[in-house]
Amino acid sequence: DRLLQRLMLAKDQHPVDISKAGVTLLNNFFGLVTVLFCAHITHEWETLPQLSNLQGLSVIWIFASCIVGVGISFTGIWCQS
Repeated sequence: DRLLQRLMLAKDQHPVDISKAGVTLLNNFFGLVTVLFCAHITHEWETLPQLSNLQGLSVIWIFASCIVGVGISFTGIWCQS
């Protein structure tokens, strides 16, 4: 994954004309597709009704975790380009 990103972003490797934010979006989208596929195969969908019992603080922590994950992804792409 990282080697492919380096190949597409490095100036000496004939880079693809996509912004860093665009690469981050594509990377996270394809990761989401993979995670949803694995969740379907392992039947994790059966635990979704428990999510309706989440309190406000739990939702904030989940949202903060998502923001940090996107930040880590963007920083990794930024460092490799």
